[in-house]
Amino acid sequence: MDTSGQAGLMRGLRRIAATSADDRRCYAAAGRRLVAERFSVARMADELAAEYAAVRTR
Repeated sequence: MDTSGQAGLMRGLRRIAATSADDRRCYAAAGRRLVAERFSVARMADELAAEYAAVRTR
């Protein structure tokens, strides 16, 4: 979905509203999995530690 402007956001929201309830549930589940994988506390801590290590070696 293009969220860079109002028109793109509205098109995307209309497209989602026109999908079936089953498809919306699938999208929601995929979104939850994506957030859990990319933004877990452990992953964020590992990435922050890697950044600190990179700064320390400069």
